[in-house]
Amino acid sequence: MLHFFERYFAVFAAGALIFLAAPTRSWAEDGELFILNYEDASVSPRAKVVNLTERLRRLVRQCIPGGKKRKTREIFAIFADGKRFKPFTFQFDKQNDLRVILPPSYPRVMSEPAALPRLAGWYLFGRAGKDPDLEKHCRNSWFTVGIARKVLGEMTPSHTPFSGYFPAAYTLTSASRYPTLQSLLETELTPDDTAARLVYEEYCELLVLICARSGLFRSGLLGKILDAVEQDPARRDMPDLFRTLARPHLEAKMPGLFPKGMDREKYAAACEQWFRQELDDLLNLNFLPAPAEKLERLYLAAVQFEGKPKKDSGQEKPDGTVIRGNLSGLVRNWDRLEAPEGIAGAVTARLARLNSRTSPDLKIPLEEVRNALRIFAGMPVPENGSRLLEAERKWFRALERNLALEKMLADAEQECVTPAGRYYLTFHLIDYGKRTSARPLSRLAALLEQAENGEVK
Repeated sequence: MLHFFERYFAVFAAGALIFLAAPTRSWAEDGELFILNYEDASVSPRAKVVNLTERLRRLVRQCIPGGKKRKTREIFAIFADGKRFKPFTFQFDKQNDLRVILPPSYPRVMSEPAALPRLAGWYLFGRAGKDPDLEKHCRNSWFTVGIARKVLGEMTPSHTPFSGYFPAAYTLTSASRYPTLQSLLETELTPDDTAARLVYEEYCELLVLICARSGLFRSGLLGKILDAVEQDPARRDMPDLFRTLARPHLEAKMPGLFPKGMDREKYAAACEQWFRQELDDLLNLNFLPAPAEKLERLYLAAVQFEGKPKKDSGQEKPDGTVIRGNLSGLVRNWDRLEAPEGIAGAVTARLARLNSRTSPDLKIPLEEVRNALRIFAGMPVPENGSRLLEAERKWFRALERNLALEKMLADAEQECVTPAGRYYLTFHLIDYGKRTSARPLSRLAALLEQAENGEVK
């Protein structure tokens, strides 16, 4: 009996699995049988195309919101059939809505050169009620490239090394190396600039995120930019256009950084400062803290102060108007300053902002400095001043330990990790022999080859 069950159990189990794996069957009321085929969106080529277009449509709707002031157009994606509908084309229906025609295969969509920036441009101009063919003038612009990279990161968050996060931007920002907003807006890198283009794509997506979180898209910034492109597709004054269209919103939302009445040069400098602050907020937060070397620079800048001396002060500074210093200078000159409480409050606020960019093991000593400063400001007696300076010394000792630890880890990485492991993200970019299209800075390489052959004087 036991052998009978052992022999036929596999047959029964196989039949049950076949029944479960078969398409779901459903009977209608009239007795007609329907067979429903389900597709896994994570593996089905057709379902992934639908997923891509839905994500792209959502991002475009967020960047160009509709309303009474702007007429928008709905966008739908349909599959090519090889006859009537040809892939990578578009047409308008009777309601003047845009229908984008794509191949029913996600790998084929991604194999098309510049497919995502091209689709992003169609969706953007189509959403704004304009001719989608205008996208060819903005295929390498910051908003098209940024949206394309963001949708790619959402589609493959764990399989595409250069999507979904910002390795180059984080490294440069951690070392206080920032691109200017002017250069990012005026320099449109093409896919031929492979290595530089990857970094450019990171900052384009970051600028899209900055505009979204700052409310610039809700204020209609991108729609107005597309209006300007429609009027003059050949214009190349994107930095001035961006600053001009963003100015009313920035002045209303951030009057401290963008006070009204600034001249053109001061406003451009304020935009650069705003861009740097936003990059720091996006890239150096609790989950991506700044390195110890940068924290030291930020701390030394945060504790600096300047204030006017009291009118009855017996001793004046050499310039006779301003007293400057750090925490020790604040303790020493407390009674000589005109408004020391306000100065202490400003330093405390700067230390609080610095705390969000500090690694967990440095948060406690930094918080002790901030608490000691608050206590000293409330009761400026010598004992509280000594506690404040001692808290600062503990902070510097903790910072020195972190600097030594970072150096030890960097040295250990160089000694123990192979170059292939350290630079696996970039090694494929220098494979000249197998993939010439992946050559970094191909135009520079061609110029060097011409110079080597004597073709360039």
